Amino acid sequence: MSKLVVGNMANPKIEKIINYIMKNGKKSVAKRIYHDMLQEIKSNGHMNPEIVLETAIENASPSLMIKSKRMG
Repeated sequence: MSKLVVGNMANPKIEKIINYIMKNGKKSVAKRIYHDMLQEIKSNGHMNPEIVLETAIENASPSLMIKSKRMG
C-alpha cells in the first residue's frame, strides 16, 4: 500500500475509486479491497496494475459530453 500514498497526499483518482468502493463509511475495508484488486490484476500477468485500472476506467467512461442548451 506504500505506492498509494505519497506523504500525506494521495492520488485523487485513487481516492475517488476508494470512496466509490466504500460502504457504511469503512474506508479501511475499501482500501483493502482496492489493494486486493491491484494484487489480482498483477497476478494475472500485468506488470503495472495502476495503468490497467486507469485504462479500464477510460474505456468505460463516455467519450463525448453532451450539454443541454435552453432556447428561448
